[in-house]
Amino acid sequence: LHDNKPIVSADLPAGVVQGIYSDVADVALYSISAPATTLTAAPTLAANALPVGSCIGITARGYVRDNTGGANFEFIVKLASTNVVTTTIPNSTPTTDTTNRPFVFEALLTCRTTGGSGSVMGQYTAVFVNQNLGISFSGHGGSVTTSAVTIDTTTTQVVDVLAGADINDADTGLTFTNSLIEY
Repeated sequence: LHDNKPIVSADLPAGVVQGIYSDVADVALYSISAPATTLTAAPTLAANALPVGSCIGITARGYVRDNTGGANFEFIVKLASTNVVTTTIPNSTPTTDTTNRPFVFEALLTCRTTGGSGSVMGQYTAVFVNQNLGISFSGHGGSVTTSAVTIDTTTTQVVDVLAGADINDADTGLTFTNSLIEY
């Protein structure tokens, strides 16, 4: 839904994937001291909209800039106030000039159990592309998600994607140009 109204699972036929968010403008995250939302308006899932086996897919694309070199980039996917995916991606470019290098961030969240102590499992992939060398590099913050997190599926859930860099200056950060959240 493009008006970001709550989605009720009964409104969707079984097995249908629905886009619940897409970018309407670039979101630039520079000179920030902590990860910030990458979405122009975060979508909300209605209470009980996550049955067992349902998935939320997130794809975000844009470009990274790290003119000072050595920045680490953090991505967080939240349902309400709970971090489902959290990772720090080391910027492993071979030079200090990474002006406008493309990146792709993808996450998949799967509801495993429902209720007040429901559970959701999340995994991600992040890829930064070094155009000068024609290669890509990715990082997983040293680990992958190994267990589900507790989510109260009986309440509304705001889906949010946050990102940022650990160097707080105007030449280091991410610009999100195309993002899609599917349910």
